[in-house]
Amino acid sequence: MSGMGPADHIMHATLKVGNSNVMLCDSPMPNAAEPGGNISLAIGLSDTEQARQVFDNLAAGGTVAMPLEKTYWAEAFGMVTDKFGIQWMVNCEAPQ
Repeated sequence: MSGMGPADHIMHATLKVGNSNVMLCDSPMPNAAEPGGNISLAIGLSDTEQARQVFDNLAAGGTVAMPLEKTYWAEAFGMVTDKFGIQWMVNCEAPQ
C-alpha cells in the first residue's frame, strides 16, 4: 500500500511554550501539505494588549481573515494567515 496511513501520522503532540501548551497533530486530509492546508494554530491569552501585539505580529506580511475584535465569547478574537502560510486564531478570554 502506498502513501501515508494513520500509522504514519502523529496523533497528538504537546509543546510547552512559557506557561502555555501548544497542541498539534497531523492532518488526515489528502491536501494537508498544500499552503493553507498544512496546520492551524490557536493561541489563548488573557490580556487584550498582548493579544493585539501577537495578532499584529502574525499579520505582518500575512493576510487577515477576521480582524481582532470583541465577540460574544471573547474580549478579542481574530484569524490570520501569517507570511509563511500558517493559519492562526488569536483568542483573548472575556473577564469572568
